[in-house]
Formats: sequence, C-alpha cells, structure tokens
Amino acid sequence: MIDIAGLLRQILAQVEVVQRHHHNLARGIGAKAGWTGGDEDTEGENTSLDPFRIDAGNDTWSVASYCVLGTADTPVIPGSAFFDFHEIMVHATQENVAYRLRVAYGTSYAAAIIAGTFSEIEFVAAGNKAEEGPVEIHMVRIPAGTKVFISAWALATDTGWIDITFLLHEYAA
Repeated sequence: MIDIAGLLRQILAQVEVVQRHHHNLARGIGAKAGWTGGDEDTEGENTSLDPFRIDAGNDTWSVASYCVLGTADTPVIPGSAFFDFHEIMVHATQENVAYRLRVAYGTSYAAAIIAGTFSEIEFVAAGNKAEEGPVEIHMVRIPAGTKVFISAWALATDTGWIDITFLLHEYAA
C-alpha cells in the first residue's frame, strides 16, 4: 500500500528546498586585493567587483587550479550554514572561443576531483568580451567554510584567460 501522506510530505519538503534556492538572497563575490589564486583561507569578498583571472588550458584543464573561496570567506550572511554557487558573470575573455569552467569544492582541488565534488559549465565567448549575462551553474549545497576552486578549458587556445565574478546563495540549514 502506498503511503500517500508520507509521499506528499516528501514532495512538499523538496518543493521547499527549490523555493529556498530560487527565492533566496544572493551575494556577489569578487577577488580580494592581491588575489593570487593560491590555496589561502581568504580569497573572495562580497565588497569587491574585481574579477578572478582564470588561465585556461589548451584543449585540456588548466595546469593550475585557482582557489576563489577560502575557509574564512563563507558565510557571508551571519548564521548561514551552507552555500551554493548560483551564477558566474564573465567580465572578459582573452579569446573568442568555447570555454568550460569546472567549479570544485573540498580541502583541495585534487581531493575534489577524486571525490567528484564539482560541477561544470560551458559557454562561447562573444568577441573576446563579457558574456551577455550571467551563466547559471547548478551545484549542491556546500557547508560554509569549504574551499572552492576553479579550473578552465579553452578550445584550441593556450593560456586563454577568463575574468569572472560569481553570485552565491547562503542557507541557514
């Protein structure tokens, strides 16, 4: 026998999660002054519009991964326990080619790749200029205080850099 009431509770719980994501406050994150992309505790900040410059690999992932959120960068909203990436804003690109970005989270980029805790997006740069609007990315909720790394891939272009900032959502629970 199907437990209709239990099934309805599960559906309503999932709807609540979706509603909190789409009707939540977003916070913009840019690079802190002097950002190098190293694996530090503080990398991004809510008071900066300075983009992170990510150097892409040539038909492969970039040799370096870039830490864009350190352990002390979240929560932005006091009391938040989780966050997710919502959108990535492309400010500029070096080349007019297809790009792929990989956003990974964990103790290190390598650990995130092994654990499979990453998401990827693709877009085509419009005339070496900023994207027409933000690029949406789908990610799970990540515990506050978790490091986030970005790596890039450029189609047939060595060192095809990309400048980005991003929006994230934060959640109390």
